[in-house]
This record gives sequence, structure tokens and C-alpha cells, in this order.
Amino acid sequence: MAKEDTGKIQKLPSTDQPSKTDKLKKALKSAKDFTVENIGKRGILTILIIIGLSILAISLIMIGFNQLELQDINQMNNLGLLTNQEYWYRIYELNKTIAVNTMIGQIGAILTAVFLIISAISPISGKGTPYFSEYVRLGLLAFGALMVYVAVLL
Repeated sequence: MAKEDTGKIQKLPSTDQPSKTDKLKKALKSAKDFTVENIGKRGILTILIIIGLSILAISLIMIGFNQLELQDINQMNNLGLLTNQEYWYRIYELNKTIAVNTMIGQIGAILTAVFLIISAISPISGKGTPYFSEYVRLGLLAFGALMVYVAVLL
């Protein structure tokens, strides 16, 4: 019987080690758990409300800049610097831009209103302690109604 050389046997990688995707999933889950644990549901709702308000504010600023550009175009037309065809083309393009910015503002206002209302009625199941005090919840509902009004007004 011949003796086998055990020194030349290659070891295969073991399959009991977690793969890279498993490590990534575990890291994402731990980051999510850490965030929810430290911020809490109330903090997440507050962040979502701030994001909605930011979208609304940015669109309102852009609408203001577009209104200034509209005044510029009208002034150039009054001074005779634009032909009639160029004037109407610029007005048409500017009106399209204003319409898009208005829609973005409406989306921001509606998102804010939805998050405000969710914050005011949470927890939705009715079980457990509310995230905010009674007067704050009343203010959140009133502010949510105001955001719906702003969305319709835009």
C-alpha cells in the first residue's frame, strides 16, 4: 500500500462563512435598527415633515425666480428688444416652467400635510402612547389643513 501525501491536499473554502451580500444585509439592518432606536418614530416623522416643507420651499423660491424672469421678458418686450415671435415663445416656455414648479410645490405641500396628519393621529392602531401631546397634535392637524389649502391655492 502506498502512503498518500497529505501535504499537497488543497483545502476548499468553507461554506459556513457569511457571504458579502449577507454581511451587507446585516449591516443595513443594524443601521436601520440603530436609526429607529436613537431617533424614534417621532423623529422620523419630524424628518419627513421637514423634507416635505423643504420641497415646498424650494419650489416657491423657483416660482419667485420665474416671476422675476417674466417681468424681465415683459420689460424687454416693452423696450422693443424682442420680436413678437420671440416674446411669445419665451412666455410659453416660462409658463411651462412655472407649471412644473407649481406641481412640485403642490407635491411638497401634500406630502407635508400627509405626514402632519399621520403624526397627529399616531399611533394609528389607537393602542399605546401618542407620539405628541394633545395640544401639539391639534396644531399638527391645523397645520396639515393649512398645507392642503396651500396645495390647492398653488
